[in-house]
Amino acid sequence: MNATIGAPRQAPAGAEAVAPQRARRWSARLVPGDRMVWWAAGVVGLAGAVVLLVALLQPRELFLGSNSVAARADVVQIRPGVRMCVLRQRVPDGTGRIRFKIDSQTRAQPAYRVTVRPAGGPAISGRVAGSAAGFRSIDVPLERPLPDTARGFAFADICLTPSDTGGPVFAWGTNQLSDTDHPVRLGRHKDVPNRVALWFLPKTPQERSILGQLGTVFERASIFRPRFVGPWTFWLVLFGVFPFLCYAGVRLIARADEPRARRVPLPVWVALIGFGVAITWSFVTPAFPGYTSGHSTFSRAAAEVLTHFTGSPYVPDGLGEFHARAHEYLRSEDGPSVDVTLQWATWYDAADLAGQSRLWGGIHVSADDFMGRITGSEVGILAFDRAEQYFAGQVGP
Repeated sequence: MNATIGAPRQAPAGAEAVAPQRARRWSARLVPGDRMVWWAAGVVGLAGAVVLLVALLQPRELFLGSNSVAARADVVQIRPGVRMCVLRQRVPDGTGRIRFKIDSQTRAQPAYRVTVRPAGGPAISGRVAGSAAGFRSIDVPLERPLPDTARGFAFADICLTPSDTGGPVFAWGTNQLSDTDHPVRLGRHKDVPNRVALWFLPKTPQERSILGQLGTVFERASIFRPRFVGPWTFWLVLFGVFPFLCYAGVRLIARADEPRARRVPLPVWVALIGFGVAITWSFVTPAFPGYTSGHSTFSRAAAEVLTHFTGSPYVPDGLGEFHARAHEYLRSEDGPSVDVTLQWATWYDAADLAGQSRLWGGIHVSADDFMGRITGSEVGILAFDRAEQYFAGQVGP
């Protein structure tokens, strides 16, 4: 009796196999189907995760903001000693350096002086010595950073003056000027209808990883979404919903060859997962932003002017044509594949073709084309009426 009580208890027969069987059942539920698919997905996923993590952790130069202008071409020629002012720029709090893209060509870069005049505040100056010749980034440190404000930014005029030595330099930016932009001011009176690229940085160079700034990125991105969307939404979508959809897609592929009855057909599952991935990414990154087509607007305005000027909506001889030769006309690609002849009877037909070309090229959507036609029609009629008043002497100087 005592010996029986003191002896170690033995596990029931077959108990040793319960744990491995249970593990295999869970494994079969989590990664069912073809194991080669799961191995391939795991390798690709791991490699992608490593590349993404390295990119997210890599230190990068910290920018406080910019004026959202790309440096695509030289847009303003600045002569020695002449001041160039970029008016009413939104400058972030704490800005201690302002970066320009300037080309001095074969001459050495001169010294530069910058003055920032915030609205309602004292001016802040900065200087930088000359540097080597050519196209380069010019960082001008300010004598003190812009102070903190309740809004987080201040509207300011930013003026750059090269020294009197050397020849002209060329500031880079874009040639596009919207209705809300101010032209660049050269000297006291000359306005240049272009935009100069600007970047705003802290006074002391700093580096931060993208991963360390994700919170700020998500917070700013949520500003442009409906009110119920917050930074938490992006964390959930990127690190919850999207990985789940990837797992669901791999699981579907791994079980595609299983001979079993399905409640939901395989193509439907593929469509649902693909739709979910598309919705996820379009939520994080907005779809192509729509805006009024300039081609549609200007073409319809010209059609209205020509119709009023000639007294008829029809083109001369009643038919206009344009012939595009195969494999020669398009410059961006090899096309058209056959000779194409476009025809139109009225100015409006030709204007509509110009707007429709932007749809077929993937630059605009239909709403952009229609709004352009409506705006162009109104502008064209008003422009013609105004021109008649000038010719009739009904408008004073």
